[in-house]
Amino acid sequence: MPTSPITDVFINNIRGLRRHLGGYLSNREDVDDLLQETYLRATQASGARPVLAPKAYLYKIASNLAINYRARSDYRLTDAVEDLDSLGVLVNNISPEQELDGSKRFIELCQAVGALPEQCRRVFVLKKINGMSNLEIAEQLDISVSTVDKHIAKGLVMCLNHLKSKGY
Repeated sequence: MPTSPITDVFINNIRGLRRHLGGYLSNREDVDDLLQETYLRATQASGARPVLAPKAYLYKIASNLAINYRARSDYRLTDAVEDLDSLGVLVNNISPEQELDGSKRFIELCQAVGALPEQCRRVFVLKKINGMSNLEIAEQLDISVSTVDKHIAKGLVMCLNHLKSKGY
């Protein structure tokens, strides 16, 4: 199945986006979280309207998310915990191999979601990413709750099949 233009651009620019976010944030986990959020917001928005400059759009979303994240007060609290790294305290014992495997699985999941049929992808993202109820999704998309249920089930099956076909 073909992937969406946003998914393709995201995959081709994932390293650059990670570096870009790293310019705002020092914690690698925060960078990865915002990288994922960037993709999810871009795919959701691109389903509603065409994106003329997907690369610029992804970078703008990433920048806005990073700025908002830093503005929140909890960032300052986690900043103090990050100072443990400079003291040589082991905070995260994930090996580079495990981190790489996690990144590869995330990319595969992004491709799987991007390859879903358009309406199925919209429903799937609204449910799994935005946490909306099936009734809220049905009302927003003007479809029945039963149709929402079917799209969610179809999306899960297709994503799982995609990941299984890639060895995950």
